[in-house]
Amino acid sequence: MPEAKLPTGPSSDLRPLDAPQCPLCGQPNACVPSASGRFDGACWCTELTLPPALFARLPESARGTACICRACALAAGARPRDPG
Repeated sequence: MPEAKLPTGPSSDLRPLDAPQCPLCGQPNACVPSASGRFDGACWCTELTLPPALFARLPESARGTACICRACALAAGARPRDPG
């Protein structure tokens, strides 16, 4: 996923969307922010680099509104992030 710059601190009104299903396969996406309603918990997707072609497969209506599941991400060629 592209790096997201999210507002932080007590003045932030930004909240995750309630979108628990993967828009590609319909299975649970295990999105921690979506499930918790907060951005302060680490999500599995932050451990991977997602290929741009994966986002091109999303239906237009799902872009920016739902997270892809780990299975779809890995099937599309997602790789572990370089820790450096």
